[in-house]
Amino acid sequence: MGEKNNYPPTCEEDCPNCHGKNIAYISYGLPNMDLARPLIEAGRISLGGCIVGPNSKEWHCNDCGAEWGAIDHDALVRNEPAVDL
Repeated sequence: MGEKNNYPPTCEEDCPNCHGKNIAYISYGLPNMDLARPLIEAGRISLGGCIVGPNSKEWHCNDCGAEWGAIDHDALVRNEPAVDL
């Protein structure tokens, strides 16, 4: 499992909709809310739910709500997220 200080990843691009820079990583699965709450409140992650499908997105714009980016579904299936939340 990766180191917690590498989570969440940082989006290297602006929002394709509003060109904002306030971007959160979308975290899937059942989170440990003691770890997730500060990241949610800081706008660093957005909860994506428990089901990850082929249309699940990787990034969420905190300014306009747009979501984009393909997640590595195979890595999630192999249980390779950066940290357990």
